[in-house]
Amino acid sequence: MYTHLTEETRIKFSALLLAGLSLRRAAKLLGIHHTTLSRELRRNTPVRSGYRYHPGDAHRKTKARRYSANQRWRKILPGSRLERLLIDKLRVLKWAPEQCAGWLKTYCQPPVFCNTRSELSSRFFWSLSPAA
Repeated sequence: MYTHLTEETRIKFSALLLAGLSLRRAAKLLGIHHTTLSRELRRNTPVRSGYRYHPGDAHRKTKARRYSANQRWRKILPGSRLERLLIDKLRVLKWAPEQCAGWLKTYCQPPVFCNTRSELSSRFFWSLSPAA
C-alpha cells in the first residue's frame, strides 16, 4: 500500500543523511523503498548549490504541491464569484439544479463538469435552505 512520507519520517531521513548513510541503508531502516527517498531528494532539495535537504521545507513544499494539484479538479471553488452567482440563482431566482447545470455549460469556458442534479444539490445543499 502506498503512503506519503510523514513529517516525522522526513526528520528521521534527514538525520540518517547527516549521519552519512546511503539511501538504500536509510530506506531499509525507515522501512520504505529506496526509490521513495530518491524521489524525495529530487523533489525537495533546494536548487542552489551548497544547500541541503531540510525536512520542514520538504514537508511544506509537498503539502503545497498536493494542495495545488487538488485545486485543478475542484468543480466550484468555495468563495468564488461563480459560487456566489450559483447561490443567487438557486436562492433568489429559485432555479432548479438542472437550470444551473445548463447555464454553467454556456457560462464557463472551459466548462465546469457539474452537470447533474445530484452534484449541484449536494454542492449547494446548504444554500437551498433559507438564509440565516
